[in-house]
Amino acid sequence: MLNIFIFSYSQENKFSRNSIKTGVGLGFNTGVKEEGLGTLSTIGYERSYGSKGRLRMNATLLIGGFISAPLIDHNRKDFYRTTSWNLNANYDFVKYKAVSLFIYSGGFANYSRGMLGSGYSQVTSQKYESQTFADFYFGANLGCGLRINPPSNRCAFEIKPINLQIGNKEFVNFYMMFGVDIKIKN
Repeated sequence: MLNIFIFSYSQENKFSRNSIKTGVGLGFNTGVKEEGLGTLSTIGYERSYGSKGRLRMNATLLIGGFISAPLIDHNRKDFYRTTSWNLNANYDFVKYKAVSLFIYSGGFANYSRGMLGSGYSQVTSQKYESQTFADFYFGANLGCGLRINPPSNRCAFEIKPINLQIGNKEFVNFYMMFGVDIKIKN
């Protein structure tokens, strides 16, 4: 009877190579018309490959809300949102037991939309009228981080201090993120 209990318990804790990715972060974004600081969140799907799961492929949706950066010398107020669809490959280049250092790279497509407020620039002596905007960007993702992935735990944790999206039309998105991957059971 005890053998059946132990066997069934060990079967319950087996996780597949698939997981749901989530995360929250802070970042700086700039594009053709917009520039600001904001918060970001992500949700997506990831699958690991290889005998030790060092290579992971993921597709994520990254959503951010931004306002004018107070460090920028203008009085115009920007309020905008970004939505990025990302495809990335993560690789653990250093791994010891449940802890690894990883790098990632991939591509993205981004849709930014919002409002540029009215204001006056003392630097250029230019007056701005309020206007809405919508722009589409695409480019490359890259970053690195620390991953803690206990094999018997349902969650893996990622601390990603460097995340960068560089795209067409002067688009740059730099952010720091904390993520939790929720493993899917077999």
